[in-house]
Amino acid sequence: MFELIRKTQMNEYEGQALYYVHKETSMEVFHIKNNDSEKTCVFMFSTPSEDSKGVAHIIEHTVLCGSKRFPVKDPFSQVLLTSVNTFLNAITFCDKTMYPFSSPLEKDFDILFDIYSDAVFSPLLRKESFFQDGIRSFEGKFDGVVFNEMCGARSTEDSAVQSNCTRELYKGTPYEYDSGGDPLCIVDLTYEQYLERYKKWYSPSNCRLFLFGDIDTEKYLNRLEENYLKGREKGEKIIPKSELYMQENAKPVRTTAFCPAPDASSVVLTWLTTKSSDPLEVLTVSVLVDILLGNPGAPLYKAIVESGLGEDLNPQCGTDVDSPVLTFTAGFSHAKEGKEKEIEEFLIGQMRSIVQNGLDPVLVDAAIKRQEFKIQEIPGDGLPFGISVCLRVARSWLRGAMPETAALSIERLERLKEKVAQGHYFESWIQKNILDNPRRCLLTVKSDPSYDDKFQKTLSEKYEEKKKRGLLPSEEDRLSYEAFSQCEDSPEALSTIGRITIKDLPKIKRKYNQNYRRLECGAKLYDMALFTRGIVYLTCLFDTRGLKEDEKRLLPLLVRTLQMCGTKKHDYSQIGTLIKRHTGSFFLYPNTGRTVSGKVVSSVTMKAKMLSQETGNALSLISEILLTADLEDYSRLKAALSDMITEFEANYTYSANAYASMSCSSCFSDTAYESEMNMGTTLWLYLNDLKKDLEEGKLSFKALSESLTKLRDKVFVQRAMTVQIGSDGKDGSLVQSVTAFIDTFPQGKFVRPSDYYRSFKSPSVMGTPEKPFAYSVSSGPAFNAMAIRFDRSSEKQYVSLVLLSSILSSGYLWNMVRTVNGAYGVECHVDGMENLLVFSSYRDPNVLETFKTYLSALETTCTEKEIEYAIVSILGKELRPLSPNSKCAEAFKQVIYGKTNALYQRRRKILMSLTASDLKESSRMLLDNLEGNVSASVVCSRETCKSTGMLSVVALPI
Repeated sequence: MFELIRKTQMNEYEGQALYYVHKETSMEVFHIKNNDSEKTCVFMFSTPSEDSKGVAHIIEHTVLCGSKRFPVKDPFSQVLLTSVNTFLNAITFCDKTMYPFSSPLEKDFDILFDIYSDAVFSPLLRKESFFQDGIRSFEGKFDGVVFNEMCGARSTEDSAVQSNCTRELYKGTPYEYDSGGDPLCIVDLTYEQYLERYKKWYSPSNCRLFLFGDIDTEKYLNRLEENYLKGREKGEKIIPKSELYMQENAKPVRTTAFCPAPDASSVVLTWLTTKSSDPLEVLTVSVLVDILLGNPGAPLYKAIVESGLGEDLNPQCGTDVDSPVLTFTAGFSHAKEGKEKEIEEFLIGQMRSIVQNGLDPVLVDAAIKRQEFKIQEIPGDGLPFGISVCLRVARSWLRGAMPETAALSIERLERLKEKVAQGHYFESWIQKNILDNPRRCLLTVKSDPSYDDKFQKTLSEKYEEKKKRGLLPSEEDRLSYEAFSQCEDSPEALSTIGRITIKDLPKIKRKYNQNYRRLECGAKLYDMALFTRGIVYLTCLFDTRGLKEDEKRLLPLLVRTLQMCGTKKHDYSQIGTLIKRHTGSFFLYPNTGRTVSGKVVSSVTMKAKMLSQETGNALSLISEILLTADLEDYSRLKAALSDMITEFEANYTYSANAYASMSCSSCFSDTAYESEMNMGTTLWLYLNDLKKDLEEGKLSFKALSESLTKLRDKVFVQRAMTVQIGSDGKDGSLVQSVTAFIDTFPQGKFVRPSDYYRSFKSPSVMGTPEKPFAYSVSSGPAFNAMAIRFDRSSEKQYVSLVLLSSILSSGYLWNMVRTVNGAYGVECHVDGMENLLVFSSYRDPNVLETFKTYLSALETTCTEKEIEYAIVSILGKELRPLSPNSKCAEAFKQVIYGKTNALYQRRRKILMSLTASDLKESSRMLLDNLEGNVSASVVCSRETCKSTGMLSVVALPI
């Protein structure tokens, strides 16, 4: 039975913490009990690696492939059919594995709790599941979901930086191994080794359970006792002590690694510093990273970019708070060849200079103020609040510390402020943990054009060696796996999964009251009052429909440059500090879409949040940035261009399915192509050409600066402005302040759509499922996308396709593309703005076969049960509690796009009435009109492009 050991008041969370220990097994439970309706649960286990075979990662996948109480092949996908969860996942870290979920509905939370607890304590661990999600070697090749995922991950420059740094610095410890798995090692993992590791790691004694929110603790502890803990003996509690990783006798090392990405040239210097189990140290390093590297004006960031030793800050710079010892990394992307020694001396010299000269107190104060803002703001965006708290708690708890300590953010920040007030706190920390610390690694990552050939050759040799030694799976194993992958779950097995029904869902209204004012200058102002805990949320939309195509292409660079340069009054270092001092966040982005009625929306959107007492300073600063940015500072313009290109290089491998989706969608309309120009591959190629023209002298920075200045003056005018403010609304002074802010902008001309929309002809190549358009990269599995255009003849047709896409994503596509074909992920969604049904797959070992699957999915017949499940899933997403920031965003969308509560209720009514015949009719409509209305794109290796015969291939600079 569980014994309550401690109760701790947690004012920060408006509740109390309950800490339990199970008497027989020593399983620990920590519950932050409060009134949060978004109930959260996380099962977690210490899983320090003993090799790079990826067994922790494969176990994470396969425990969710059926259990004793729920013997279906994939309970995870089954529960997704009707769950109203706000978060549902499983995550492998360097030395721990976590199984988190959240739900605002108690019945749903109960279902998820039962499925997850049975998964971790009583999984079936079928050999067929091991072959499917882990590694298999049939038909002359290696395959498997985790294997394919890690093959894709190994091909990037960023992954080479991260993995090789840790391998060198943590030699002799479990963290030198890749917990996700090295593909060349994964193939050596046997089913027996996998079972043995599960037995070692997944005992109740090695489990910690985290709960958060309005949950009856005893109810769930009793379930665990009755179903899993009664009669269990005490096992090993694995506590990976941070001291094991400190390596007091370590010496500085230099090493070189290679990757298949062309033009790879990273040089980074990484230190192992202090224990991550100490919450104050985690906060210290996090704040220090913010001070030194948090924005382009931060001292170390600025020094790196201006050094001439490389083009940009490496994406791996900063710290890894989840490693057993906190890292500190600084260095370069696109580093100059042969400058490794000079770079190391430069970085150490910069840190020495910071200690000798001292950090600017204004910089320190600004970084601490940003932390205070985060604590004061009501959470709810991104991860559920409970999950975010659990991630902090786990770093200490799983390493033997009390969980309460890591949960107390306010107390931890106050301790930091006290130490800072005593003087030279960060400087002393740098001296001890950086300058006097020999535990560092200088890593250079270079391109190796033969990398993939060597990799494939090694895999082939391993396969032949296994074949020669009789270590391949038997013919019986192959037949068993094939039968398993093709058979469907029995009705009896499916009946074990609890379901949420439509009757369980409360009715949701998304109706917001906003005061509207049309100002004399032509700007529109919306004022929304809600409880924000003293924070003001500001959104400004600047209409850009009047821009010509060449101006639209240049707009993303303008937006990035405005966020990276100084002004006529302050240099960019000062601007970065002022943003932290006076705002909680400030950012700009270009945006394109259509309203419900089909009207074009094209804008630059500015979002900022600030404490109410800082409103005047924040608004003045924002006006200064948007109107007086120093676009004649060519070094900052060059830095912005380089930053955007580096960002594409870092993101593309992990988000290539999104880029492929944008590419195939861009063929169909002016706004879809404008989105591609704003953030798609077209933008990346444009920026590369721009950079090349500047380097070759075909374009001068002066001319580029002049073009950006003209564009800035055209965009940021009063008549183009639609402004929303959300606040506690205690008095009218805020409206007056915002009106005065609007008046600082020039009036400008009324915005009318440019010729771009009237004369648009898509420059995109429309690939087909048989011959898709391809972007080629150096290596890795494919990312496939297909878009089908439809004419929205009625609201019913649109809602029908939304329902169909939900059913296909969690049913047929998941089974065929992921389970059978081995892709890491697949999805289908409706782009309601562009009237497109879009399919995409993630890290897919197949190309043309997946496109066939997309089309065959439209031939399937949906059952009434599938329809009911999907309706519940769609409506359940509306139950997530919204933060004040999200409420403001929803209200503004209703204004800009016309997505009113009345429209939502109308669509909800249609959704509830749909039948299988309605969905069949919509599918038939798509299939009958494919000609000229389907576009297919793929991101894949150059080798795949050659072997499959693409329509057209564009080689990407990655």
